[in-house]
Amino acid sequence: MKRVIPIFQALIESDPEGLHHRYRGQLGYALKDQPGAAWEQADAALTKAIELRGPPQKGWVLYEFNRALCRIAMSRRPAGVRGANDPLRQSILSDLTMAIKGGMKTNVLSDPTVREWAQDNSVEVDKLA
Repeated sequence: MKRVIPIFQALIESDPEGLHHRYRGQLGYALKDQPGAAWEQADAALTKAIELRGPPQKGWVLYEFNRALCRIAMSRRPAGVRGANDPLRQSILSDLTMAIKGGMKTNVLSDPTVREWAQDNSVEVDKLA
């Protein structure tokens, strides 16, 4: 994964108008999936990809699902107690809801990271949609 990161960064630099959301999405995936994941950078790349893509259509919610996984990883860091009104928790719920509505219900419900986070946060993921 680390080897493709500079390629996607170069593609992004060649796209100053932001016409290609896929470059940022693929960079986000690579940053997330590399050994020693760069969660914040992956989150930023996926957020920019979502912004450039615009509203999702069915099947175009992989960005939200992966951003939720990044934010779940970031939420596990010590930052005090996270309650029901925590903005990070709310953004995870929003992304998971979008992923489910966009056709990824099976992926969301079967993902072990999501299931563990949901259990730890008293969230019934199957009721998000």
